Formats: sequence, structure tokens, C-alpha cells
Amino acid sequence: MRLPAALVYAFLFTATALVGCGGDDSNYGTNLFDNPFSSEQSLSSSAKYSSSSSSKYNSSSSVDKVHSSSSSYFNGTEQLYSADTTVKYLSDLPDSCSDYDKAYVQKNEKLYRCMYGKWFQEVHKIPECNEKNEWTSYFRNFLYVCQDEEWREMTEIEVRVGFCTKSKQGKTATANGVSYICDSLSWEKQTVTDVFGECKDANAGDSIFYSGKSYVCRKGNWNPLSSEEKEFGICTKSRSGEVVNENNRYYYICKDYAWTSTTKPDDILGKCDNTKTDSIFRISSSSYVCESGTWRTATSAETSYGLCNAKKQDSTRTSGSYKYVCDKGTWRLATAEEYYGACTDSLKDITYSYDSKLYACYNLKWNVLPEPPVSSMAYCTKKNNGSTYRTTSPRTYYACINYQWTTIDSLSYYYGLCIVDSLSHRIYPNKDSLGYECKKISDTYQWVRMTIKEQFGLECDATTQDTMVVGQVCDNGSWRAYNSLEKTVGKFCTNKNLGEVIKKGSNYYECKSTGWATSNENAYIMYTTPCNADNDSTFMKGKPVFLMCSEGKWSMVVGTSVQYCGVSGGEGNIGCDEEMTQLYQCQNRSWVSLDSIVLKKGMCTQKREGKIVGFKKCENGAWRNISLKEKFEVTPCSEKITYGEYTYICSGGTWSLDYTYLKDSRDQKSYRALKVGEQTWMIDNLNYNATNSWCYQNIDRNCDTYGRLYTWDAAKTACPTGWHLPDAYEYRDLLSSLAYTEIRDLDYWQQDPYGGSSYGVTIFELRGTGIRTDNGTFDYDRRLAGLWYKDSSLTNADTAYAYIKYVASTIPSEYYSSSNIHHFEIVGNTVVRNSPAGYRFTKETGLNVRCVKDSK
Repeated sequence: MRLPAALVYAFLFTATALVGCGGDDSNYGTNLFDNPFSSEQSLSSSAKYSSSSSSKYNSSSSVDKVHSSSSSYFNGTEQLYSADTTVKYLSDLPDSCSDYDKAYVQKNEKLYRCMYGKWFQEVHKIPECNEKNEWTSYFRNFLYVCQDEEWREMTEIEVRVGFCTKSKQGKTATANGVSYICDSLSWEKQTVTDVFGECKDANAGDSIFYSGKSYVCRKGNWNPLSSEEKEFGICTKSRSGEVVNENNRYYYICKDYAWTSTTKPDDILGKCDNTKTDSIFRISSSSYVCESGTWRTATSAETSYGLCNAKKQDSTRTSGSYKYVCDKGTWRLATAEEYYGACTDSLKDITYSYDSKLYACYNLKWNVLPEPPVSSMAYCTKKNNGSTYRTTSPRTYYACINYQWTTIDSLSYYYGLCIVDSLSHRIYPNKDSLGYECKKISDTYQWVRMTIKEQFGLECDATTQDTMVVGQVCDNGSWRAYNSLEKTVGKFCTNKNLGEVIKKGSNYYECKSTGWATSNENAYIMYTTPCNADNDSTFMKGKPVFLMCSEGKWSMVVGTSVQYCGVSGGEGNIGCDEEMTQLYQCQNRSWVSLDSIVLKKGMCTQKREGKIVGFKKCENGAWRNISLKEKFEVTPCSEKITYGEYTYICSGGTWSLDYTYLKDSRDQKSYRALKVGEQTWMIDNLNYNATNSWCYQNIDRNCDTYGRLYTWDAAKTACPTGWHLPDAYEYRDLLSSLAYTEIRDLDYWQQDPYGGSSYGVTIFELRGTGIRTDNGTFDYDRRLAGLWYKDSSLTNADTAYAYIKYVASTIPSEYYSSSNIHHFEIVGNTVVRNSPAGYRFTKETGLNVRCVKDSK
């Protein structure tokens, strides 16, 4: 028989041994599992009782004697744990114990554990569970019992009352006040019904005590006692209808075997009959009156003054400033006449509240005062006559006048009422505005704003035109208010500045006869920019239209229309596209787009003939582009010219690019440099005397003119520090930046293969330096120029590649034939677009070098 896997796991990894207890001193010595403790951890038989510090009885002399014994507790190397107590015989174990207490019995050398108040033998090795030890129990970390050849955990109830075996089926047992029944070999907790039977009408109201609680039979169920039943006792049949009072506040009635809260007068006071009339009865915080056989709630007046019956008819009761009268069974509030009597002079201005209204004695009569407009306002009486009141939402002003709240204006609220006594009185609420005078208008008195003449004695005439006095502007013979737009603009709009357009922030305004009006940017441009003979036929870009100055007046250019150009009379008309982005002129019955120069300087008219603006020249009625060379010819030598991204300067009548310079620290020679695109290039050929470099024809002055000719290996290391020999890709970027630009210095070439250049100046200034062939001869000066590339994937042991310029008719075609051209990016048989290309030369050929500045 094998133990369950979970139990085996616990055995293998728990230091405390599981032991069986069969009720005698016998012990199973068979080891079913390997010892989980190593030999180093075990104690020898002579040392097993020498450590007693962990025992809570280590001060006892008897314990000391037991510990000195040489007897062994476990066989072999099994470890002994310190016991809480030691006895000689099993029968000497204490009758009472606490869970997990330990005791050692000397006689059988066994250790015992206490669980649920009983002792059980603790074992380190658990025996096999079989028929011989059925229902035997041991302790190993917890209680285990042998049942059906399997070890299982033992329950507390089994310890308390024994095992539920076949022989005990249907038997009951009690533990800790709880009854259990043996059912299907396990103890099941019994309910109240199991023990005492069902709750029926016959035993309704009966009470029992079970499992530490009291229960009562109510409405077919056994229920725990309620708090009321605990306090007042059980509501039995004999107590039905009984009423109890708790703390003189709460009432409970016994009904249907339960205490129920009640406030009903019939429950507490009994039935309303003639013995309970003419009295008021109080239950908790409520009062009741017995009337016509029915209980009703007493009124507040009845609670205060008693019942109003025939005996008390016309009697009165006073409460503070109120008087109540008993009138036909009801207490009512006394009228003003009943309380004070008739309104006389002696009662003048006395107020009295009656029937939700307020009465005041005036004019020898009790009068109802009008309700105040706002609940927070007091009634208007003689006492507060003339007082004022203001509400915030909405903002309203009131005055108490002759017992009536009347709306007034803010001036009356802040500066006093305009009445007969204040006639002609003046007030000045704001020093920067006109004041007010109390005047009689028709039959009423009111505050009226004064005029400038009334307050200051000033007339609006030519002497005061466009002046402002306390917020009033003199405008064409009349004083008027300084309006909000004038405040925004910061300027008057009068007859003096009609038509003026100004800009304020991002807004535009025009002065019209009605005052300042919103305007637009076009009107502002036309107003602020003069249109005269000097700028006649010029244009400005408006929003979004074009504006044209013609015959001293600005006008807007409208969209193009075919019929105004394609028919007679349309010649010379100006128009623009529908998007208002481009100007056109009708020329020879066709619309021709006008250059941007027209916007800047106007149309090319006879008056502007020959005028040069930038790179445009007015000639024969049209603006045309001029070359850089032409620009040089008309520009003073003291000025600079910017053309594209380059700046040109003049020295001694000669124009050239505005270069920077670098100095080679190796030989102190200087070279021109220029930033082209993202790279900075030398504009002169390198002239550093390196090994395997030569002057053309070995003549020194040629090096000053052309630079030196280097083999490819020498060229790779010839550039100064911070500069390098460019590769094919850097040459490609250079040529792309210089597209449509002359890169040759034409003064150093045999001829111009393109028939001359219109640029007037070169940028790269490449000279026809010729080459040194690999056999040591020099040739092709002023006809061929070559610049080495640094190493590339196409370079082999004998040849490398370079960029060349040449005069084709003057050099052998083998230099520039397609067989000598190589592209650096080819996919299959197709050259990749923008791939750099080079011409092949032997590495011993002498070519020039241009250096590029290293990037940071």
C-alpha cells in the first residue's frame, strides 16, 4: 500500500515526523521512507538529551534527570526534539493540554503531541496503513488516521467524540455544545430542526437553546432571538397584544409571535371611545385626539393650547406677538382688529401678520402690505421709507416709497432720489463724463444728463471741431459721444479725415460719414501708397487680388477674359488668372504672363526704357533677362553682385567670385576655395611638390599656372591636412550644383567648343593643363584637363578613374571613347540614374588634383 502523492511530498520535506498512536505503548519500527536527515544532523545516543534550552520546563530537576538518561528515543540516527514535559509512564500524561504541546514518555521512549485536548503519539516514520491498524491515528505535522488502507487527516470532531464507523451509523454525539450525527461514515452537524423537530403552530413561541444560541419558533422556522426578544422576553400566545415601551420613546407590540415597532394610537392607547374625548394624548413626539371614534393627529395649536371645544369658544391664547382665537372647534390666528383693535393714530405704523399676509396700520385703516419683489427684502413700511435695495442677477434697483417697493435707476440708488426737494440738484457720477440734473418732466421728477453747453458753456463750432470734452466729440456742429470704435482705433472719425484708412493690429478701418467701419488690406494699401507719375503702371500684390496704379488712381485687376484680348481693342489689357497668382498682358491677341519685375518696378514703358533692375532690363516695351556679363558692365566696381548663391566682387575692373582662402602649412602656398552645395572645394589645382608629381614639360612656371601632375598613388595622399582627394560621388554632387554654369576658365583653352559663353565668369575655373603620359611625355595642354578620383570599386591594379574636360577634335578619341567610360552603379546592363562616371587612365598617368574639405 502506497501513500497519496501529496502526503508523500509532505513526508519528504517536513522536518517534524508523522507518528501513529494506537492507544498503547507499541511503536512501528518499519521505515517506509528514507531518513530525510543526514548523519551530520543526527545526534548520538549519548548526546540526545544534552540540549534542553528549548524546553519550557528546563528549570525542573526532574527534567534534568530525564535528560541525563542514556536511553534513546529514536532508533538509528533519528533526531530528538525537545519536549515540553517528561513523564515516566503513558498514564502519567496530563489530563489537559494545549494544541501542539509535546511530552516525552520515558517508559516506551515515545514523543507525544497534544491536539484538541488529547495526546497522540508522534512518529518520524509512518507505518503502512492496513486492516491490522485500521482506525489507528498518529501525529506527523497534523493528525492522521488509517482508514480503508489510506492515511487521511483526522478532523477535530473525530478527536472529540470518536470515529464514525459502521457500528455508529445514526448515532449522535455532542461536542462544544453542538450535536453531530454519524452519517455515511462521517460526522454531520445537526440543525436545530434535526435536534428539536420542526417549528409548527403547536409549538409556536417555544424557545430552545442550541449550540450556544437561543432560538424561538416563529412562523414555521426556528429563528435566533431578536434584540427585542432578548430585552422584553419572548412574544408568546399569551402575550399577544401586549405593548412595551423602551426608554419612554419607542413602542413595541406582541403580534404573530414577534415584537413589532408601532406608533399607532389604537395599539398604544387603545380604541378611541367616549372615555378618551376632550383630551390630547402624546405618543413619543406626536400628539393625538380621539374624535368621532377615530384617532387623528393633533394640530400644533391644539398641542400648544389644548382642544378648542364648545367650552372654550371665543377664548384666546397668546404666543409671543401672535394671538389665537378658538372659533368653532379650530384655533385660528386673530385678525389685526381682534389683536389690537381698530387702527387709530396711537397704532400708526404697527404691523401684524395674519393669513400669510402682513398688515400695517396707516390712514386709519389696516392695510395689506405688498409683497417685496425679492424674498430677501423687508416689507416697505413707515420705518424703512426711502431706503433702497439692489439685486445682482438681474441688476435691479428699488426704493421704498409710501409702503411700496418701486424700481428706480442706478443714479437714484447711488446718489439719492430725484424728488421735488432735490429739483435742480446736480450730480457728477464720473469726472470723465457729463453729469445729471434733477428735472421735472411732465408730472414726474427724474435725473437728466446735462449737455456740454449746460455743464461747461461750450458750443460745437469751428473753434472746438474735433475736440473732446468728457467723452463728447465736437463733430460738424454737434456734440456726440466718443464711440467704441473710435476707442478701439484710437482716433476720431469726423469730416476732417473722411476716407482715411488705418491699420490697428491685424484689423483695418475706414472713416466714413457714419463713422469708422471695418475695411480690408487692399483699401489700406491703396490709401497709404501714393499713385502718381513716378509709379504709374506699377502693381502691388493685394489680398488676394493685384492692384494697379494708372493715371493717378489705384484699381483692382480682375480675372482674365478671352474676349477682351482676342478681339479688336484688347491689345495691352492687363488681367490675372482666376486664382489671383499671376499677371498677364494681352499681346498680339494672346495673354502673355508678366514677370515678377512688373510687380516690383511696373510695366516697361517709354519712361523706363533702358532701366536695369536686378538682372532685368526694360527694352522695347518689355523686361528681358540680362547676363551676368551684362550686369558686370553696368555695375560700379565698388559694389557687390549676388547671383544665385554666389557673390561676385570687382577688383581693377575685373569681376570674380568672392572666394575664401586656405594655406597649406607644408609649403605655405595659398589656394582659393568656394562652398559649392554642401562641399567646400579648392578652386586652384594643387601645387604641392610630392614624389611622383611634375610640372607640365618640367617647367616650373607651368606649376604656378596649372598646378602639378600626379600619379594616382601620389594623388591619394597629396591633399593638406583637413582636406582629401574627392571620390566620384563628390564630383557628381559638384557637377549637379554647377549645372548650366560654365566651369572652365576659357582663357586657358585652345578653343571654346561651344562657341563662346554668356556667363562672363566661370565658377570652377578648370584649365586645359594637359597630362603626363605613362611613358613620361607631356601632351594636350589647352586641350585636355583631368582630375583624379580617389580609390573606388572599379579601380584595379593598373588603372584608376578621373573626371576630364577636353576639346574633342584635338585629342585622340581613345581618351573619351565609350570603352574608357565606366559608371559606378549598374544593375544588370542598365546604368542607375545619376550614377557617377569616370574615364580610365593608367595609374602612372600624371593628372591634376583638386581637394575637398573634410566634413566635421
